[in-house]
Formats: sequence, C-alpha cells, structure tokens
Amino acid sequence: MSEIKKNTDGQGVLVTVAGTDGAAKTSGVSFYVSKDNGSQAAAGGTAAHRGNGQWYYPFTQAETNADLIGLSWAGTDVVPGGVSLYTTTKRVQELNDLSQANAQTAAADALTAAALATADQLNTAVAALQAFIEDLQFNTRVDIVLPRVMERPDTGEGALAYKVWVNLYDSTGDMEAPDSTPTVAAANQTGTSRDANLGVVTLEGTGRYSFTYTVDDSHAMEQITLTVTVVEGGQTRVYNRATIVMDTTAVDFTTADRTKLNAIHNKLPTADYLLGTSQDDGSGYSSFNPATDTVARVTLVDQCTANDDMRGTDNAYAGTPPTAVEIRQEIDLNSTKTGYQLAITGLDLIPLQRPTGKATTFVGAFGQFFYRFFGKSTLNSETGELITYQGDGVTVATTQLTTEAGGVQTQGEAT
Repeated sequence: MSEIKKNTDGQGVLVTVAGTDGAAKTSGVSFYVSKDNGSQAAAGGTAAHRGNGQWYYPFTQAETNADLIGLSWAGTDVVPGGVSLYTTTKRVQELNDLSQANAQTAAADALTAAALATADQLNTAVAALQAFIEDLQFNTRVDIVLPRVMERPDTGEGALAYKVWVNLYDSTGDMEAPDSTPTVAAANQTGTSRDANLGVVTLEGTGRYSFTYTVDDSHAMEQITLTVTVVEGGQTRVYNRATIVMDTTAVDFTTADRTKLNAIHNKLPTADYLLGTSQDDGSGYSSFNPATDTVARVTLVDQCTANDDMRGTDNAYAGTPPTAVEIRQEIDLNSTKTGYQLAITGLDLIPLQRPTGKATTFVGAFGQFFYRFFGKSTLNSETGELITYQGDGVTVATTQLTTEAGGVQTQGEAT
C-alpha cells in the first residue's frame, strides 16, 4: 500500500481496474475521493492508464489534507472498487535521516531545558500546595443541624418554631469565627421563597450560630431547602440542607388515638372465648395436645352404643325415631287440603325450561311443547328427519323420524 504524506502535493497510487466481463479496463473509468469518512467528491487529479488495467491516480494537495483518504472508481461496465489510505506527517525515509549525532544533540538539548528547580522554587511550590490543601479542608468545616421533619400543628394549636444550628470549624477541628454572620434563605421544592418563616441568625458562641424556622397550621406540606452562605478568609461558599413539613396528625400518636384504640380492645372477646393479652400463656383454654391426642379441660364422652345414649332426660322422646319412609307417609296423609285455588299468576312463578333433550319432568315437558312450535326446528323432506334445537339454535335437542305411506304420515319417538 502506498505511503501518503499529509497535505503534500505530487503523490499518487496505482490500482488495477477490471471490467464486468473480467477483462482489464483500459478506459471509461471515473475516480472519486472521500476524506476522513466524509462524502465522496469527483477526483481532482487526472488518472492515467499504465497498461493491462493498471491506473495511476495523482492526488491533489487538498485531497491529501486528511488523516484517512478513500479512493474509489466506477464506470460503465466497470467493476467498482476502492482503497483506503492513512496519511502520515513523516515518511519512513525522512525518519531514517535521524543520525546518531542528531539524536545525541536532541537529547542534550532536552536535558538542558529540564534543569532541576532551585530550593526557593521548591519552597514556593510547597507553600502553594499547602494553601490548596487548606482550601480543600475548608469545604468540610461547616455543619448544619436541622430537624429531619418539621410537623405542621393542628388547627388552633399555634405555630411551632424549629431551631437550626450552623457550626463552623477550622482545619484542626476547633470552632472558627467567619468573616461575617452567615446568611440564610429558604425555598420550597418549586423555588417559592419561604424567607418569611425564618428567624434572625443569632451568634451562640465562637463559630456557633442558630436561627428558627416557624411552621404555622396554615402552611403547606412541602419540602423546604435552607441555603446557608458563609464567608471565611475572603472566600464565599454556599451550603444546602433540606427538610420536610408534615402534618402533625400524620406522625403523632395522640391521646385521642389511644382512647380509640382502647375502645377497640375493650370490644374483643374475653379470655373465656379468645386467647388475649391477659392470658397469653394459654392457661384456662381447651387446648389440643397432639402428642396425647387429648383436649385439655374437656370431659371425655364415652362411645355411643345405642340410640338412647345421646338422648336427653328432660321430657325427651324415648321411643325409636321414625324412618324416612314413615316421615314421608305421615306428610302425605296429613297434607291433603281442599278449598284452595291457584292464583292467576301462580304458574308464572315456575320458570319455563328450554329443552336440551327429551323431557322427563312436567315443567320440562311443558317447555318442550311450547318450543316445539315457537322454537327453531327443521324437517328434512328427503330423509324425513325432524330436528328441534336448543336455545343457541345450533345444538340439537331432539330428533324424530317421520315417514309417509298410503297417504298416512307417521312421526316416530323423539330421541
């Protein structure tokens, strides 16, 4: 592959071009150039055929002013092709011109330029580094203490003032006084100012300040961000801390809540019925012991061997209980009533049943009679098959075969 020097005229590349018939292409070839993976453009140089399909393309200087050059060719009956060439700022032959003497001279010049720093220069660098480290330590000297949640009082309880502390320390951890009293601003999550709720920043001691944030029963439940600005050593730094205003009812368990809970507890069953807090060891209950297969505090009942073993003694029936047949006979004998008549809408209380097969009950038979004439049915004139259908009009309910002989039609039994 050719070696191309970047942004240099008088360079070219040799490529071989074939036609679509497989023969060498000696004419009708167009060349295109793309630089650094950009769009193609018609080649600016004039390509020349050298023989047997070999072409030489000379790049213009502008076409070599790229890190990556793409040369492609096309044409009528031409097999398209292309090559990619990376440019360099130094050719290998130019690098080979660096003699041993030149190398030694260059090395000596580099060592002279990199002379060691003096003691004064080192002291200056150390002082600058120490100042930089102190600046970094300053970023950790401010501590802001505020409530994680500020409760909004219930209506009529009055405003609540929450105290916030700002403490400043030096690099050794001792309290440190700033250049001036820190300033404080407050805003909610949408950026609306809440400065009206802030108290005065008060000096409590060296490097110790406090202020209050007041929450009234009319305030919204929202996030509050406090912005504290501290100036020390002429440097201004800003610190943010966030808290939340919550409704006091949402976080407090009040005396009224306890009264309601006790009322619920007092409605629970006593120890005679349910295991409760007064007898949490289970004493006094009929507990089952799976190891002995017994129930505590339950008198054992002997096995019943006769019908009268389970009868009571208080005027209980002592005879043999009647059988089901005897009970039915008694009902039939004593259930005959006269002088009654069915109401005009009495039968309407009996739902009409759609037949799904040959009826076996009175209600079913009545429904089958009705739907025989008012439901869907088909009679095959060729086979004589009469079919009635269920409610969907597709599923067969019954099938009957009809025949005719001597002018008499016969309808067979339904199945």
